[in-house]
Amino acid sequence: MSSEAAYSRKYLLKKGYDVLVEMEMKPGALEAIEENAVYHRTIEAAKGWASRGKFMWKYEDPAWNLGTQQNVDMFNPWIKSVKIIP
Repeated sequence: MSSEAAYSRKYLLKKGYDVLVEMEMKPGALEAIEENAVYHRTIEAAKGWASRGKFMWKYEDPAWNLGTQQNVDMFNPWIKSVKIIP
């Protein structure tokens, strides 16, 4: 997941990436994610962050991207709505 649609649009040029979606999150989602997040290139983000029930924030200029890996069950309940962006 990315904070910038323009960043994400580049993936539509790659095989296997077919649609761009926008997710509206429920109130409190960012705070809940932050409580369970590590930051890329830190000790906490060492191998195994996902298996420890964490998300990972990674800055890839100009976007902040969120890695969930197998922790979608922690992320999905915070989704309020999803729409396809043309």
